[in-house]
Amino acid sequence: MQALALATVALAVGACSATTPGSPTAATIGSTSVIAPSPVGTSTEPSTSGSPTSSARPTDGLDHLDLGQGLALSVPFGSATVSPFQHRESDECKMAQAQVTTATGIFDLWLIGKDCPQANQRALNGNHGHYLEPPSHATDVAAAQKVPAGSLVTFGQTYTECTNSCNDYPDAVGLVTLAHPQDANLPVLQIIAPRAADRDVTTVVALAQSITPTS
Repeated sequence: MQALALATVALAVGACSATTPGSPTAATIGSTSVIAPSPVGTSTEPSTSGSPTSSARPTDGLDHLDLGQGLALSVPFGSATVSPFQHRESDECKMAQAQVTTATGIFDLWLIGKDCPQANQRALNGNHGHYLEPPSHATDVAAAQKVPAGSLVTFGQTYTECTNSCNDYPDAVGLVTLAHPQDANLPVLQIIAPRAADRDVTTVVALAQSITPTS
């Protein structure tokens, strides 16, 4: 009887030591020893799943916004948003369009195909023209000036919208002949200022000075 009691105590002690909280539990199935996993939450290692990546802003105080087509917009933090270039295929020629939104309004940006016809264009009903150089109806054509992406020429034109009646509005336009276009078939960047600019080309010049090549 005394031997039986001692054996019972030994089994009890062994059972307690085999199930210490946080330790793997050994079980025997047939002749194979299986280690059960530790209870959830007992690991002291930090989880890396879903860890955020570094989003530190550049130290120059600027947002560098990718426009696509080898161009970027560098502006003070939070001062603009962009919709990158998307190709706009037509029967006439190849083009790409992007938009830049600032406190002034929405600037339309176009990369103009070298084969786009230039004759008889009119700024009418949503189409502000697609120019490789200032058209014959352009006003206040300025001398070319250097900008980071190439050479800029600005001018004004009259834009017309017609529904039941027609109304004329002033346009401010800039054409940047790109020094190193990513696509040789799209050699000119056209910038159309929002209507709020009221033909003030200074907004076009400022934007063109902020557009830089990415390579």
